[in-house]
Amino acid sequence: MLQHRILNEEEISKVYEEHLIKDFPPEELKPLSLLLSLKKQGIYCCYGLYDNEEFVAYAFFAKPETIDYLLLDYLAVCKNHRSKQYGSKFLKLLQKELKEYQGILFEVESGADAKNEKEKQICERRIAFYLRNGLTKTKINVKLFGVDMILLYLEIQGTPSEKILSESLNHIYDLVFGEETHRREIFCKIVEE
Repeated sequence: MLQHRILNEEEISKVYEEHLIKDFPPEELKPLSLLLSLKKQGIYCCYGLYDNEEFVAYAFFAKPETIDYLLLDYLAVCKNHRSKQYGSKFLKLLQKELKEYQGILFEVESGADAKNEKEKQICERRIAFYLRNGLTKTKINVKLFGVDMILLYLEIQGTPSEKILSESLNHIYDLVFGEETHRREIFCKIVEE
């Protein structure tokens, strides 16, 4: 039976050391000390997905109490459990669990910076996975520490304007990275197509 729960600091550290550092490239990893500090400040939470008590997936979020949106920081299915629909099921469970929020913001690599065709295909598959699972593409593009990202949105209670999403995203960046780093390294813009 599938169940999810909020992870404590010890569990977060274990997931970070055993999974996160293997599932994400080094340039995408925030230091564990920062994640634990953000959790202590009450602006970060981490969920684990379990299938009959076996740990199968995790999701880390920035969740400021001052706004109605969360920002997904990391989502992964553990290596031995991939291609078993856990990612899709986890998203549905989280959508129900996080019902007090308006929605969840997802930064996803656009593929524009891909070094080769294989990397580009990985980005395209990731975007397709999210779109299949009910996310919508916004008109917001982000340059995050030099990487081109698109912003996807998972509705929980409503679909806000692009302006509100952009303002919420910028507010989260201020809290997580600090205003100075945000202004220097992260650029958000609404792209009219």
